[in-house]
Order: sequence, then C-alpha cells, then structure tokens
Amino acid sequence: MLRRSIDDIKQVTVMEKLIKGFELFRKVTYPTKQRLFKKLASAQAPHTLVITCADSRVVPEYFTSSEPGQLFVVRNVGNIVPPYAQFVGGVSAAIEYAVVALGVKDIVICGHSDCGAMKATLDPKSVESMNAVSAWLRHAEIARHVLEENYKETDVRSRLRALTEENVIAQLDHLRTHPSVAARLAAGKIAIHGWIYDIETADIRLLDPETRRFVSLMPDIDDEGGEDSEGGGKGGNGAVSKSATRKAAESAKSAALGRVGSARSVAYAGGDL
Repeated sequence: MLRRSIDDIKQVTVMEKLIKGFELFRKVTYPTKQRLFKKLASAQAPHTLVITCADSRVVPEYFTSSEPGQLFVVRNVGNIVPPYAQFVGGVSAAIEYAVVALGVKDIVICGHSDCGAMKATLDPKSVESMNAVSAWLRHAEIARHVLEENYKETDVRSRLRALTEENVIAQLDHLRTHPSVAARLAAGKIAIHGWIYDIETADIRLLDPETRRFVSLMPDIDDEGGEDSEGGGKGGNGAVSKSATRKAAESAKSAALGRVGSARSVAYAGGDL
C-alpha cells in the first residue's frame, strides 16, 4: 500500500512537470510562433519524412533545428521499415501518406548510438519475454546476418556500432520495396538517406551511397579522440587521415544534397514553411 502511494506521488510530480512545461510553452514560446501556428492550423507541407527510433534521447526536430511542420516524423523501436510485401501496418501507411499525400521530397532513416533495439538484436534472449518486441526486431535480422558474415570486430561496442550502420542500410533496402517510394525513386522525384545520430557528441554520420560507408558530418569530432569516423568496418581498415576523413564528409554531404538530374539543397533550420 505504501509502495503504491509513493508511486502515485511520483506520477503526480511527473504530470505536474509536463503541465508546467506546457504552460511555459503557451506563455513564452507560442506568442513568438503564433503566426507559424496559425499557418499550420489548416495545412501541413513537410519537406522530409524522418523514420527514427522511439528512443527518448533522439529528437530529430531538435538536432536539425527544424520548425513545426517541416518534418514528418515516424518513430518506432529500432527505426524499422518492414518490407512492403511482408507487413503492411502503421509504418507503411505513414510512408505512403508522406510520399503520396504530402509530397515529401526526401526520406531519412536515422539510427542512433547506444540503441537498445540494436543491443537486443545482438542478444535476442534479452527480450525473449517481450513477444511483440521480439517479433518486431525480426525485421532487423538481415543486419545481424550481415554483421556475423562480414565483420571481424569482436568487442561489443564495435559490433553495436557496425550493426547500427547495417540496420540503417537494411531498412533503406526495405524502404525501396514500398511502391510509392520505388516509383518516385525511378522518376528521380525523391531521395532517400541514411543517418546515424551520436547522442554523446551530437554528430551525424551520413551514408555515402557510392561506398556504402558512413562518414561524419563533423570529422573534427573524431580527430579530437573519438571513434574513427569510418567505424571498424568490414575488414577493419584502421585509421583514416584527417584530410581523407574531411574529403569523405564533404562527399557524403554533396551526395545527401544531390538529386538525380540536378543539385538541390534544403534549408533545414528556421524560416517560414
């Protein structure tokens, strides 16, 4: 009985914090954005669909400095995109709606560091009592098989990093099976991107579509003693020179901003929609 009372008090405290946060938003933030919210009241026109993890530490609107209405965000355990023919559910519906109804021009699949879903994929027994989670993570099995067959790393941290990268690549492959995406990719009307967000350093690693390797948007972070921006990788290539790392980062950025037939850039931060 006492335990329940303590839990009830904690819950009230959490709810009070959320309500106070709303009150602060309504009094301080909303007045400065009132024009924007009035514009959004009757329509939305996001430029990008972001499919990312449900992890509470990963907030794409925050780390891309995006305004309300600019990103159409889908969150789930492990930033999973089930293949279209195997599973049509909420994720598939959101993709189709974003592409067909909203006309987004870019889709980002964003994984992240220290991902619990990827840890569970490495150790399926850790979630065997959670039937729904276990079933859902089967959509990441292809990434685990690639890891086991092709990567030499044995330490847990390196394997987790590598699996996180392979999972983003696998989900991009799944994304291409969705008819609305496949049709627009063939017509050069949409671009898809793989990102990995590092929680500790606030870096983003982009998938270079030519090399199928992830490179840091902020290579100087790695130069200061962090992990190698290329990761251990297949075969473990070792250290990469600073100039090569920066060149790879610029190449990945160019690829991310490029488009079939023309170059295009998107202003992700600030401004009206």
